[in-house]
Amino acid sequence: MIPIQLDPKSHVPLFRQIVEQISRFVREGKLPEGSRLPSERELSEELHLARGTVKKAYEELAREGIIEVRRGQGTFVGRILEPVEAGRKERALLQIGRLLDELEHMRFSPREIETLIHISLLERLEKKETFHVAAVDCNTESLDMFHKQIAYMKGIDLKKFLLNEILENPSTIYRLEPFRLIIVTSTHYGDLIRAFPSLEERIVQVAVSPSPETILEIGNIGPEDTVGIVCESKTFSQIIQNKLKELRIIPKRIETLLIGGKMDVMEFIKDKDVIIIPPGYSFQVSKENKALFQRFHEEGGRTIQFEYRIERGSLLHLEERIKEVWK
Repeated sequence: MIPIQLDPKSHVPLFRQIVEQISRFVREGKLPEGSRLPSERELSEELHLARGTVKKAYEELAREGIIEVRRGQGTFVGRILEPVEAGRKERALLQIGRLLDELEHMRFSPREIETLIHISLLERLEKKETFHVAAVDCNTESLDMFHKQIAYMKGIDLKKFLLNEILENPSTIYRLEPFRLIIVTSTHYGDLIRAFPSLEERIVQVAVSPSPETILEIGNIGPEDTVGIVCESKTFSQIIQNKLKELRIIPKRIETLLIGGKMDVMEFIKDKDVIIIPPGYSFQVSKENKALFQRFHEEGGRTIQFEYRIERGSLLHLEERIKEVWK
């Protein structure tokens, strides 16, 4: 009989334990080609298992080409020791299933598992050389968002360029040529292609939108609220205002404070009900401004971080392009 040893306490299902052990015996030559295997009934009795468990294991082994079921004769080790090429997908799915079972047993959520797998794949692509990527957009806040979202990709060096600075002088193409990929939002994809048609193969367009958390927060802005936007660029302020209009959120008044302008933060926020800022904005680090916003909150004011993200589908597409080019 086959010396199969099962561990009922293992998170690996019993039928998979049978598949793994028989597969290993075949690879190691302990079960030579043509060897007759016990019937489903015989093996189930020997292992004290339900016959359905053994049946499921045999079906899996047959799909992988490891065993052959000959009607009226019995079950035998297949003619080749390694699973046939046609079974690569099935073997891959089997391995993925085992991994997912183990990660679920470790109490990882499906979203966490997906993130871990993507990070692991990107880490495999890591080489000694640095993968240079350029990001082009019309405002510094969105460029910071690009940097924040792809920072987890090891080996990626991101250089940020303002769109106007690039388009004002087409001869600046030399600044983009060293980069293996160039990221740009869908809004400005056409502008960049028209200006630099020779770089079209390297340019990757991505869709961006406010995060769900941001949408929920700005959705609470009422018609009697006075809103202040604190940011670096007029463009980013306009993006916020356009999104408010798109969602039909019409506050009593909207004003913008550009950092570095004449008006100071204290003067600007004193008559506001809501302040909208880019995430992780640098003025929050200032002890003075922290105290101002603390008092603003104590008096009932609200601060909303307007987080702009690369949409998930675009981010996955970007990861695929990076992997393709890096190979």
